[in-house]
This record gives sequence, C-alpha cells and structure tokens, in this order.
Amino acid sequence: MFALYGNAWYLDFVRKRWEALRQEPDQAAALARARQTGGVHLVAPIVAFALVIAAVVVPHLNLPSWGGGSVALVRDGYMTGYSSTTIGKALAASFDHAEWQSFTSDKGATVVKFTGKINASLHANAIEQLMRPVNEAATDNDINTRYGSYDTLLPYYQTAIEHLKARNRLQPIADKHGCAQSATQASCDAIRATFTLMREVVETWAEDAYWPVGEPVEIQWTVNPDGRSFSLASMNSNAWKGKPFSDIFAVLYD
Repeated sequence: MFALYGNAWYLDFVRKRWEALRQEPDQAAALARARQTGGVHLVAPIVAFALVIAAVVVPHLNLPSWGGGSVALVRDGYMTGYSSTTIGKALAASFDHAEWQSFTSDKGATVVKFTGKINASLHANAIEQLMRPVNEAATDNDINTRYGSYDTLLPYYQTAIEHLKARNRLQPIADKHGCAQSATQASCDAIRATFTLMREVVETWAEDAYWPVGEPVEIQWTVNPDGRSFSLASMNSNAWKGKPFSDIFAVLYD
C-alpha cells in the first residue's frame, strides 16, 4: 500500500502545506519557513531499511518463539480425541520447567518443540491409572474378574522385582507376605507369584520409577503446509519407552 500510494499521499501533504504557506502575506517569510520545514529526514530511511532487513532475515533464524505463530498454533490447539482442554493447558498441568520453541528442520518443515520435566501430579496420575484395573476389581465377587485384573501388572512385575532387589527392598516385602528366608526356595517362589505380593511389588516400584518426578520429556509437532494445522511427530522420554502415543495421552488427559 505504501509503495503504491506513498508518492500520492506525500504529494497531497506537500500541496496542502504549500497552499497554507502561499496564504502568508509576507512571501519572503513564507519561503524561509518552507526551507526550515522541508528537506529529508535521515532517520526515516534508516528505520525503513532496518525493517526490510529484519523482514527478510528473521523468518530464517531458528529463534525461540515469543508466544506467536507456530508455537501458538500448537499450544492453543487440541489433540484429536482430546477436546476437553488445549494442549498448552494439559502440558502446563503435567510438567515443570516447560519450554516451547519452533524451528525449521533440515527438510524445510516447521517444527514446534515442547520440553519439560514430569511433575508430582503427573507421576501420581500415572500410578493411579496403572493400578486402576486392580483397584476397581478388588471387591468384585467374581474371582476370575478380580484376579484377571492383575494381568495388567504382569508386564511390570519382573522389572519391579529387579529394581527392588538392586536396592535391597524386595525381601522385606516378601517376608511380609510369608516368604521368609527360612522357607524353601520352591515355596518362596510360589508365594512371590501370589497376587497380593505382585500388587505391592509393582506399587513400590512404581513410586520410585514409573513416570518418575523430574524425568525430562520432549514432544514435537510438525506444522502442516497449510499453516493452520499440525501433526504429532514424536514423544521422547525414558519414562515412555515402548508406550504408544495413545497410552501417553490417556494419562496426560486423565
């Protein structure tokens, strides 16, 4: 707009100023005033040139976002299937030391990255969801239903045993459930396989090592070419190894 109409606007402005000066009775004084108010201001072209350079260079710099553009698109958006709250609010409630930034990948794609550390609330929520099937079935009259719920703990049981053994914390739990050191190895192994022992072993391990507080995470989205939508690209954390995106978001949005 300035390029197209700038000269016309400026000419109109000058003509009005000149017409005003022509009304002065003393033409010599009018010419003197014209000389004082005319001329070129050096600051204006310098500022204009700086703005042009900034407009050309800044989009190509990998600078952290200041709350607008691609970061705002993702932060204020929603994950498919989770429309209860925005991505930004869900992550703010789940992570400490949260940081957002956007950058251009080597292939020219716009990427939005979130980093943070698991907070106490998310840690507790992850454990609650892990133990939920067992807790919900604890009073079920159907024995098959009650003990069938423990199948959800089996993938974690051996990991939990190894974790507690390494910290000399397994034997007190085993003793509590009747697996005393004086018992034969066969009976001891059999008792370890009982459901109540499994539950306490997994719960104790989970308090230490399941989605632990302070564990770093990184989530990335790729902004689609239309600039108005985005796709989840990656979710990385030691706490999430082997877990599909859907399981992770189920805990984040629970």
